[in-house]
Amino acid sequence: MKRIGVMCILMIGLSAASGCASYYRVTNPETGKTYHTRKIDQSHRGGFVEFKDAVTNEKVTLQSSQVKKVSKYEFDRDTH
Repeated sequence: MKRIGVMCILMIGLSAASGCASYYRVTNPETGKTYHTRKIDQSHRGGFVEFKDAVTNEKVTLQSSQVKKVSKYEFDRDTH
């Protein structure tokens, strides 16, 4: 009986972990350049965003940006 309970907890944990992935397309409206990332830091004052670009692996900071959540399919298609 304990084994079934442990397995249920593990399955719920794995389901929650796999469903929490987020993918974003970030566009700089001034230049039109597009970036892709899985995590965006918007905790700074002044309205700018920071993230690591998935293609170049570089840290990017934008004062002005358009952020759109995209599917894993779109993210993979655009970053590979």
